[in-house]
Amino acid sequence: MRKAPAVVLTTLLATVGLAAAAAPASASVADATCAGSVSSTFSPGLRANLLPPPPPATTATESAALTGCVSLSVPAITSGTIVPNGNTESGNCVAVNPTVTDVIGINWNNGTSSVVFVTDRVAVNAAAVRTVTLTGVVVAGTFFGQAAVIVFTSPLDPLDCLSASGLTSTTGVVTLAIT
Repeated sequence: MRKAPAVVLTTLLATVGLAAAAAPASASVADATCAGSVSSTFSPGLRANLLPPPPPATTATESAALTGCVSLSVPAITSGTIVPNGNTESGNCVAVNPTVTDVIGINWNNGTSSVVFVTDRVAVNAAAVRTVTLTGVVVAGTFFGQAAVIVFTSPLDPLDCLSASGLTSTTGVVTLAIT
């Protein structure tokens, strides 16, 4: 016997509702989420570390335009920019970079700002993709005291890594979640 679509939908919604109700109380809900574009520069460029000596340390500067932001506590926030910063990291195109601390500024469209103290920064360059994940806490401004995760993802051309100047810039996407 075939059930009517309304019965199936009601059963499905009830099951999903029970599963959501059973979620632990400690599960965090994102207070703000954004996506956007990122531009990164490296000076000197990232190089492949195929033979000694290792490439020199490089200064990585990532700036990003955040769009499509949604905030539960500050609905007026709809976009923002991540203020460029320069942090030193391994100049290796193929290595996982060490964890470092950093400070990131975010200027919001409503005239406010946030300062994120980054306690964990991991850059992974693999499979022709560079992924930089920053994890930290908002230490000043809007969203004070909340956790923040920023992920930059951009293509990585291995041929650039083999050139004399190395990989000097990339563009890609960024996501931000504040909980």
